[in-house]
Amino acid sequence: MELDPTTVGVTEEMNGQSSDGIASSVPEDQVTFFVGPKRVKLVASVTHLSDSPVFARMIGGNFKEAVTKVVELPEDQPEHIEIMLDYLDFGGKTGYALGLRKSLRTQELTIDTWAQKVTELYMLGDRYILPDFQAAVVKEFKAMKLSQWPSLFFELYQ
Repeated sequence: MELDPTTVGVTEEMNGQSSDGIASSVPEDQVTFFVGPKRVKLVASVTHLSDSPVFARMIGGNFKEAVTKVVELPEDQPEHIEIMLDYLDFGGKTGYALGLRKSLRTQELTIDTWAQKVTELYMLGDRYILPDFQAAVVKEFKAMKLSQWPSLFFELYQ
């Protein structure tokens, strides 16, 4: 899976490398995320992360993430976290919606994988207490072009 590094900041695989010392190379107003088992690196603005009470506590509380500005999310999917960070960066505006549409619509998805992806994004919003993100995922789900629905349902009834 290759992510677009222009949408969030920086994307690269760390493959087991230590994140020690990363904080010194990251500007004060940014946080570095290491996501998934391959530790894909994503960088996001502290300002935008405050929309999530979970991230706000992590980065602003008495946690190691507040000091190191490094957040480890080994259980999450890098692509999903990137979509969520895009949402936080764009504040749910047009750029985010276009990114989510592209992610949901341009891939060769079966009905099962498409439904799974929408569900996982919705659950991600629940995990990080982002009801507006969840609403945006549902809105994009409802906004799917009708021309794409027949192919998805054809597969269901085969």
